[in-house]
Amino acid sequence: MMHWWRRIFGLDPIDLTIHVTVTGLVAGVVSSAGGNEETIVLGVLALGTVLYAWRRQRALRTLPAPPLEDYERARIEDLEARMSDLEAAHGRLLELEERLDFTERMLARSGEPAALPREPGESR
Repeated sequence: MMHWWRRIFGLDPIDLTIHVTVTGLVAGVVSSAGGNEETIVLGVLALGTVLYAWRRQRALRTLPAPPLEDYERARIEDLEARMSDLEAAHGRLLELEERLDFTERMLARSGEPAALPREPGESR
């Protein structure tokens, strides 16, 4: 169930909560120490973000690849659809061949085609 969470955030919800909490606490401690607070707090938050990005990349590399079942299922459905289209085209081709054979038989049976009527004044 948590696979989608880990694929998005890279860490489990508890690990992410701990990371954000520790970063916030460190920023709070630095802020209460005095000095140039805003710059240091922003630096701590930036460091926490960079650390999170590094942890996320490391965690995503260790995740197993998603199962190929969905891809294979989609591929098989695509091949089956193509096969049914090919069978339908083959059926249409057989029908056209039968019509062509019928037309050839009809033309062969009739012999010479009838001559067109000549116009008056036309010579052979």
